Amino acid sequence: MKNIVLISLIIAFFSSSGLAADLSGIPAAADLTSDNNKHALAIAYNHANKNSPENTVEHAAHLKKALNEAIVIQHASSISETIIKRMPSAQYDFSRLKTAELQPEEISVFDRDPRYRNNLYYLLGKKRMETALFPLIWNGIEIKEDLDKARYSNTVAITGGMSLCTGVVIAKNVVLTAQHCVCKDVKQYVFVGETWMGNQNRVPVRQSIIMKRCNRPVTEAADVALLILSQGLDKKIKPATFASTELIDEAKTVRIIGFGRNKDNAYDEKSLVDIAVASKSCSGSVKNEDGVNVHDTSYYGCSRDFEFVASEPVLKKDACLGDSGGPAFIKDAQGNEFLAGIVSRHIGATAPKPCGEGSVYVRVDGAVRDWISRRGVQIAVTR
Repeated sequence: MKNIVLISLIIAFFSSSGLAADLSGIPAAADLTSDNNKHALAIAYNHANKNSPENTVEHAAHLKKALNEAIVIQHASSISETIIKRMPSAQYDFSRLKTAELQPEEISVFDRDPRYRNNLYYLLGKKRMETALFPLIWNGIEIKEDLDKARYSNTVAITGGMSLCTGVVIAKNVVLTAQHCVCKDVKQYVFVGETWMGNQNRVPVRQSIIMKRCNRPVTEAADVALLILSQGLDKKIKPATFASTELIDEAKTVRIIGFGRNKDNAYDEKSLVDIAVASKSCSGSVKNEDGVNVHDTSYYGCSRDFEFVASEPVLKKDACLGDSGGPAFIKDAQGNEFLAGIVSRHIGATAPKPCGEGSVYVRVDGAVRDWISRRGVQIAVTR
């Protein structure tokens, strides 16, 4: 009977037109070795440099195209795992990249944004070539290691209304999530752990509080809600510390975490991804394909001073359906992580798909943080 209920719930996720989010999702780490990472990145830069000047729209598009090609080759279903393991990195076949011509669909709205390009190069900087370059959410890294389990135990799954969202613990009995999740009745249970299906470690939600009325557009500030739990969570779960405004304004990349849809259309594993920031406060502008300056509010469909925009990620990885309300963390100079925002939705009319095209995040400083404090929730904020 339990399995039947789970299957019904899964079917509801896919059949419902009112999924918990307009957002994108997570899991599945690319398992390239460090040497292969460096080799793939070197080839990608070489390909981009041959075909376009650095820090141009075309250069960013060529670079990501080449990196995606490396992942396709590494994980192509037509190539057996045995062959992949035996394939020296130097023998990767990038022949499909030899053409210098880019198709229009290979240039994203983010490639046209110089702020994104600068942060993209930072994300792929040569100083990071020894690290895992491909940890991503819509196809992100599943959180398996004990260190990550402890670090991100404050990221939780939320169910209700036959849908799924993600949230972040900000006090011992309070979870922060997206307003549109609550308005779609995703406010029944909070699940603690790396999965939610079959997870008995759940806590009922006693009360939900939204920052704006449910009849207001999701694009209107601010897509934020609080879930007050029926009991306090385990003391081992450390509530997220909020980032300062200064730290958010300085951020070049963010790490997003959630339980949303992955490339296999599964909703279960908690996963993470690092992506580049484009607009830090939805207050700038970008030249579109016609060379016309368009304000961020129209270009990305975000809310000025309340939200930031990040992604389209390097390898088509992004937040997705089910990730709504999930945390976006940033690091200070010492490597400490702080909560900068929560997932709200995919970018505006410029995004043809609901996942993998970039997302909008609600900043949790300023008016949002003040609103939370006025609700009587005591939160920690970094200096």
